[in-house]
Amino acid sequence: MVDRDSEGDLFAAAKRCFESEEFAKASKLLVELLAKETSHTEARRLLGMSLLRRGRYTQALDQFMEAKRLGLQETDLHIPLGKANLGLAAREKDLPSARQRRLLSAWSAFDAAVSAKPTPIDACIEAGQACADEGEHDRALAYFDIAVQADPDSGQVHLSVGKACLDMAKYDGALTHFEAVIKAEPSSVEAHLGAGRACMEMAKQDKAFTSP
Repeated sequence: MVDRDSEGDLFAAAKRCFESEEFAKASKLLVELLAKETSHTEARRLLGMSLLRRGRYTQALDQFMEAKRLGLQETDLHIPLGKANLGLAAREKDLPSARQRRLLSAWSAFDAAVSAKPTPIDACIEAGQACADEGEHDRALAYFDIAVQADPDSGQVHLSVGKACLDMAKYDGALTHFEAVIKAEPSSVEAHLGAGRACMEMAKQDKAFTSP
C-alpha cells in the first residue's frame, strides 16, 4: 500500500514499478510526486527514463533538461540524453537536417559520457548498444572499442560486444570477441553458442558469395 502523502513512499513505489518494467505506472506515480515536490531531481530523472522506455522521447528530454536545470549532476544525464536524441533522430529520417541535428546532440552526449576518467565501461556498452539498436553501427563499434581498450581482459565486456556484433551482422567481429571470452573462460556456454552462430552465419555468407 502506497502512502500518497509521503514523497518517499511514492518515489520508492515508482522505482519498484520501473524495475519491474511497469513504465506507465511508474510515470503516473512520478507525476503525482512531482505535483507535490517540483524540485525532486531524481524523480524527474526517473520520470524521464520511464518516458524514454515508452518511446516518448520529447517528453523524456523535457524531464532530463529540467532535472539538469534543478541541479542534477550532468554526468547522470549524458546517456539518457543521448538515447532520447537518438530516438528522435530515428523518427526524423525524412527530415535530413533535423535528423542530423539530433544525431549530433546524441553523439555529443554519448561522447561526454564515455570520455570520463577512468573510462566508464558500462556507459560505453550502453552507448554502443543504443547506437546498434538504431542502426548506427559505425558509432556503436567505436563505443564498444573504447570499452574493450579500457578492459581488454574482461570476459563480460567481450561477451557484451560479441552479442551486439551478432545483432549487427558483424560476424567476424562477433567471433573475435567470443573467442576472447572462450580463451579466458573456456566453460562459457554463451560464448560458445555465440561463436557457433557467428561461424554459421559466416558460412552462409561464403556460400552466397560462391553460388553461381
